[in-house]
Amino acid sequence: MGSQEVGKLTMTKKKGGKYPGEMERDASLLRDVFESVQDGISVLDTDFTILQVNPVMEEWYADTMPLVGKKCYRAYHHRDRPCQNCPTVRCLKSGHTERGVFPGLPGSGISWVELFSYPIKNEDGEVTGVVEFVRDITERKKAETALLKSEQRSRALLSAIPDLLFEFDRAGTIISYKGRQQDLYSAPSEFVGKRIEDVLPRQLVKKTKTAIDNALISEEVQRFEYHLPIRGKQHFYEARLAPSGKDTVLALVRDITERSIMDCKLQESEQKFRMLAENVPGVIYLCHNDPRYTMLYLNDAVETLTGYPKEDFLADHISFVDLYHPDDAAWIPEAVERAIARRDPFHLTYRLRHRSGEWRWIDEFGCGVYRDGELLYLEGFLIDVTERKRAESSLAQLNELLRLINKIMRHDILNDLQIARSAMDLYEELADDALYRKAMGRMEQGIALIKRMRELESLLVAGGTLQEHSLREAILEVAGRHAIDCTVEGDCIVLADDALYSVVDNLLVNAVEHGKATAMSVSITRDGGNCRVCFADNGKGVPGHVRDRVFEERFSYGESGGTGLGLYIVKKTVERYGGTVEVRDNRPRGAAFVLVLPASVHSEK
Repeated sequence: MGSQEVGKLTMTKKKGGKYPGEMERDASLLRDVFESVQDGISVLDTDFTILQVNPVMEEWYADTMPLVGKKCYRAYHHRDRPCQNCPTVRCLKSGHTERGVFPGLPGSGISWVELFSYPIKNEDGEVTGVVEFVRDITERKKAETALLKSEQRSRALLSAIPDLLFEFDRAGTIISYKGRQQDLYSAPSEFVGKRIEDVLPRQLVKKTKTAIDNALISEEVQRFEYHLPIRGKQHFYEARLAPSGKDTVLALVRDITERSIMDCKLQESEQKFRMLAENVPGVIYLCHNDPRYTMLYLNDAVETLTGYPKEDFLADHISFVDLYHPDDAAWIPEAVERAIARRDPFHLTYRLRHRSGEWRWIDEFGCGVYRDGELLYLEGFLIDVTERKRAESSLAQLNELLRLINKIMRHDILNDLQIARSAMDLYEELADDALYRKAMGRMEQGIALIKRMRELESLLVAGGTLQEHSLREAILEVAGRHAIDCTVEGDCIVLADDALYSVVDNLLVNAVEHGKATAMSVSITRDGGNCRVCFADNGKGVPGHVRDRVFEERFSYGESGGTGLGLYIVKKTVERYGGTVEVRDNRPRGAAFVLVLPASVHSEK
């Protein structure tokens, strides 16, 4: 350049014959380039004074503006003298372009910069100044650093992995090898630089060549397994081949002998487990401990238990949680969580809805599966115990019924014997044959009751079912044995057993002995699927304050209170038939006992 002014370049005619107009156009172009370049540009004199900067430098060093007129080392680096190894110092001395890489600008996001110092020379070749180009290379340095780290990691990885690494060319020549020599089929000196058909068995050559060709064509990883004898022992390997260039392939070979042996043992174990799982009389499961107990494994028996195929459970289309009985749904998860918290196995008995709508009783035995103290899964066994629960229920009902029969016999026979004894005492005083006949009738009645209850007990123990009985006939038969005026209207057929006669007998005894009734009116009506029987007497009635308790076992009241078993027997027997009983006032006087019993299908409507 011909001459310089601070802040601008002034052009005069130079050698070469350009006129001022042409030079002005060149200067304008240079200014446009100077201001549009995205690198930082500084023009310095030989004394390191800044003569001119472009907008990029002004932006970078906005905190130290103005820059023009200051020493570069003070404005840019806050130093009292030029930096060591400064490219501009070297440029002034050498007269050539110099370069350097330095840490970035303090207080900015620029971590690294590259500095080019270009000499400005006059017509005599003397250096009269320097142009500095400062380029932000932060991203490039980051990339170089990342690449260096990646290369270091790759080298470390290759050194650490126990696998064998081979490089092949397209023709199948083994270019290089890395790995432990004791794991090799032959020594590296016998195969490096040779074609695989000269080194490997024939069956392995074909697999390897096919994998090389496919890797180069598809540019995708190819995988195959093979086995070779190493030091007299058969070893199994897995080879993975990937293209590493246009005509080269890298092969990573891993010894999988232990894994193959374990796989064989695992397959044998799985076969044994599946044979066991598919033949046990119940459901074996493995599931997550989540709100739906998401299933990971189920045997086929689940379809017999629930009606749903195991695929529906494994796909979470349905869960055992969806099938829990409403009364069991809340406590089941709580019981499981309590057991897991204590690391105890759990045993649950609950109801599950079959696909048919039937409720089935289930016994579940389960426990947690842990690893390093952490719960991984739940595993367990489900078995259908519906028949067992039915048997238990039947046994409980039978025991309750036998207990009731015992109460009936003790209560009713005691009544008959008391009446017979009273009649005999009067007979001794009065010698009235009617009293003798009354005593004998009561004893015969007690004997008949014993026979009837014995037959009922035998029938129940043998698993007998309820039979059809006419309410009207049963009431009239029993009423004939009591000193009460009894009328019966209507009839209805119910399913009952001989305990029905004890129900009627106890209601009549209660009316006569405790209620002091002289008349009983019985009405029998059909009410939908039920038979409604109302025993209304003209006695004293039942006080309101004891009405809710008269059916309790051993409850008695008043001067004529008995054993407290009569009405209890009535209630338990009626409930066993599937019915209900209640007591009401009988207007204008007396008590009314209302029984509702399921009607037989043959009962007249």
